[in-house]
Amino acid sequence: MVSNIFVLMYMLTVIIYMTFLILINPFTWYMVGFLFILFVPVAVLTKVIQTNVVEKKELQQRIEKLIEKEEETEQDLNEVNQINKVLNIGHLSFDVNDQSVSISENLEDIFGYKIEEFQRNPFFWQEVANPEDISLLIEQENSLLLGKSTKYKYRILHSNGNPVWLINSATPIYDSNGKLAKSRRAFIDITKEKETEEKLRQLAFYDDLTELPNRKMLETHMKKALARSKRHNHTMIVMFIDLDGFKKVNDSFGLESGDLLLKEVAESLFDSVREEDLIVRLGGENL
Repeated sequence: MVSNIFVLMYMLTVIIYMTFLILINPFTWYMVGFLFILFVPVAVLTKVIQTNVVEKKELQQRIEKLIEKEEETEQDLNEVNQINKVLNIGHLSFDVNDQSVSISENLEDIFGYKIEEFQRNPFFWQEVANPEDISLLIEQENSLLLGKSTKYKYRILHSNGNPVWLINSATPIYDSNGKLAKSRRAFIDITKEKETEEKLRQLAFYDDLTELPNRKMLETHMKKALARSKRHNHTMIVMFIDLDGFKKVNDSFGLESGDLLLKEVAESLFDSVREEDLIVRLGGENL
């Protein structure tokens, strides 16, 4: 901008000088004009060079800042990937328009299948779902199509044949026209948490020795059974079994023999009742 102004001033000066030269043509004006015409291009050229140097320096600074930001972004991305691996979180982004997918590396570890499987089929994560959870999955994905974010737990079958519990958290992304453009989802492996939860449940509601339901489970079951019996006008039967002479077994053969007897009785009773019947160990030798 500055250099353009100097060029215009230079041209204006030349025009004025030529006008005086034609009209007056004195020697003094000729020398002054000659020196002035010689000086202006030098000044303009010097200014242009200075401007270019400044602009080049500013551009270099901008490039350095961009490189620095890129390095910081790459470092942050690496940290996020490391955190995702530690927390067992995988990410999948699906572009509705070109049917492409963007996948995090640890998704392969979570599902046990190659990344290429997800690239060939963006809905591969649905195909490995536990059949019992398909109805839940369809319901949640329909909500996603309606513009609602979803978050639900479901099971998949890992490539090694083991069941895996996941939290599927999905968010729809729309374009400027209000059409669904992308869906972004995170898969969190919660298998260990589920296993711990099941162990705690086992400890709370089941007998550790015989693995039969305990007194607490009986109380919960009895309330439901009584309500169901009353509602359908059905008869419900409760049987109490006591093992006579059980103390003599412990005293004569030891506690291990007594434990083995309880297990054998529990298995025998379990094999003798219907699936909907409930066998409970209340404690001691009482079943």
